[in-house]
Amino acid sequence: MEIVYYLFGKRDRTMKHGAILFLVMVFLLAVSCTSGDENLTEAQQIEKEASRMENEAAEAEVTAAELTIAFAGDEAKADERYKNRVILVKGIVDNVGVDVEEKPYVMLGGDAGRVQVMFARKYHKQALNLLPGQNLEIKGRCGGQFANVILHTAVIPPTAP
Repeated sequence: MEIVYYLFGKRDRTMKHGAILFLVMVFLLAVSCTSGDENLTEAQQIEKEASRMENEAAEAEVTAAELTIAFAGDEAKADERYKNRVILVKGIVDNVGVDVEEKPYVMLGGDAGRVQVMFARKYHKQALNLLPGQNLEIKGRCGGQFANVILHTAVIPPTAP
C-alpha cells in the first residue's frame, strides 16, 4: 500500500484501487506466462525431454569402451566433457534387466566398466526386446559415473538395429 500512496497520494481512492487492480493483473499475467514445466510430473518431464532428444543432435559420439575408459582415467575431466550432455553411445549389449521400479535398463560393455542405460518410457518395450551381444546405438543424457557410467532418458535412434 505504501507504494500506492507514494504514487497516487492518500486522497485519490479511485486511482489507488485502479493501481492495485493493475498490479494484481500484472502479477497474474506474469504467473500465467511461465513455461509450465514446473507443473509437470517427473515422468512427464522425462518424456518431454526424450521427445526433444529424439530430434536433437548429439553433442558427442563415443563408444561404451571409450566412455568407460574416460571416466576410469579422469572422472572430473570426463564429467566436464560428457556429464549432463546428450551423447550417442555405441556398444554391445551385455545384459537387459528391470530395476526395482519395474523400469528396463540395458548394460553396455566397456573396457573399464559398463554403461547403464535407463530409457524413456516410450522405449521400454523396445529395450526389453534387446538381446545380449547385440550392437546398439543409444542417445541419452550422461549422468556421470556412480557404480557404472549412467545414460538416462535414453532414446533409440531410428537407425539403430
